Amino acid sequence: MQKMDCGSVSFVYPTLTEILEPEEAQIEGTLPDWLHDSVYIRTGPGHFDFKDFSVNHFLDGYAILTRFQIDKNSIKYDRKYLQTDAYKKALIAQKPVIAEFGTKAHPDPTKNVLSRFIPSLMPEMSDNCNVCLFTIGNDLFAGADTCMFRKVDSKTLDCGEKYDTLKLFGLNIWSAHPLERDGFIYNIGTSFLRGLKYQIVKIPLPSEGETSEDALKKAKIICSISSRSALCASPCHSFGMTEKYIIFIEQPLIIVAKKMIAGILQKSCKRDYMEYRPEMKNKFHVVEKETGKLLKTEYLSADPFFFLHIVNCFEQGNELVMDMIAFPNANCIHIDLVDFRNGNEGPEHDLATTRRFVIPLIDFSEHKDGDIPEDTNLIRSVKTSATAINHKKVITLTCENLSESGLEVPIVHPNFRGKPYSIFYGGGPRTVGFYKNSLCKVDTRAKESILFRLAEHEFLGEPMFIPNPNGTEEDDGIIISCVTRAIPEEKSCLMFLDGKTMKEIARAEFHNFIPLAVHGIFLPNK
Repeated sequence: MQKMDCGSVSFVYPTLTEILEPEEAQIEGTLPDWLHDSVYIRTGPGHFDFKDFSVNHFLDGYAILTRFQIDKNSIKYDRKYLQTDAYKKALIAQKPVIAEFGTKAHPDPTKNVLSRFIPSLMPEMSDNCNVCLFTIGNDLFAGADTCMFRKVDSKTLDCGEKYDTLKLFGLNIWSAHPLERDGFIYNIGTSFLRGLKYQIVKIPLPSEGETSEDALKKAKIICSISSRSALCASPCHSFGMTEKYIIFIEQPLIIVAKKMIAGILQKSCKRDYMEYRPEMKNKFHVVEKETGKLLKTEYLSADPFFFLHIVNCFEQGNELVMDMIAFPNANCIHIDLVDFRNGNEGPEHDLATTRRFVIPLIDFSEHKDGDIPEDTNLIRSVKTSATAINHKKVITLTCENLSESGLEVPIVHPNFRGKPYSIFYGGGPRTVGFYKNSLCKVDTRAKESILFRLAEHEFLGEPMFIPNPNGTEEDDGIIISCVTRAIPEEKSCLMFLDGKTMKEIARAEFHNFIPLAVHGIFLPNK
């Protein structure tokens, strides 16, 4: 296992202070005019440590928004804590009073003994929205892999109204990565209280004169998928979508209903509800987007895997191509904050690889027995080493590996989402693996990649691809990434790379520290 100096790595996981008066830095280099007057905002954990207590997991840290206002010659940087209920209560108690992913809930000192007991029956869910940012119309929202999301004022970074997907859609959790297409936003969530099932939500974009609240009221459940087990359900961080289909994967990392009920009563953390059961394999569900019809064909992976992010999906002939970042197991969820601070991101063999699966669209009810050959590869349209083998009307999928191990947080040109593509960008871990401390451009057709790497102590954040509005090629655009430096005396910076060459074209350096984050969003100059 490769490790960096622990002292330098621990410096990049501090409990942060806010920057309410923006720091302005000059841009070294030249930015294209279509980046001028734009905003880049990220969310991630920022408050880990209290007086006599530190949270267990990186994702337990309370959400802080970091914002970069990009002008022609300079960039302004500020950051502000998202004033969620979970954060405000933790500040009073000096430890979490609402359960987070890896840290259990503690008694709320603002409540009397009787009211402390009531949440055991009706538990309060955390609104610590430190994972993702998304828009509904002109409104910005912060979310996580829970039932809660919060409106955010992009001009002030103030925390707005709280929304609960249980009240809105009957979903106890929903994906952190909703997808927008053809005037609608789609997302997938899980219901535990009304039978274990997954449901696809379709939200229309607000019409002229309407608000995001109007759009949410018009949302519809277009498909319900029963969990393959009556005792557990799979979490879903992201899902796939092509022009005509939605692909959802049940994975071997599961939330055990019995454990969840017991855990709520004991105020245990969410990770305690979960188990990894590799014998369950991964089950691919294919849904017609227009009708909400679930294809009855059973698709299973040959080998189990855990995943967070889909790279892209598209249709070719009568087959669906699904590229994702997949881990060989779920060991990564057990890497705690103290491990990160000690420079330990787990062994290299636990890192993810980019995997391509190809799903032949076959409905056995439309064919006579024997029409679909058994024990032979059914993939015809896609040139790949992946396979799809039919055996007794169950199609088993093997993958083609598209990258070395360690690549994550993938992004593609937005105009190519759900369509045939060849280019995506990703980032590596900080201390281990082939992509250690780097950004990478991957060409899935040419089987080539370009790495951009800085010094050992300079950590690159999630790549954000901003397409040239006048361009047509997949890599015609700019990559934005934050550089977090592990040496206190050195400045952090916002860096801009050419999407074709992966060479630096500009940067802005700041005296104020730029923290690591999870995901961000780019708001163009409309």
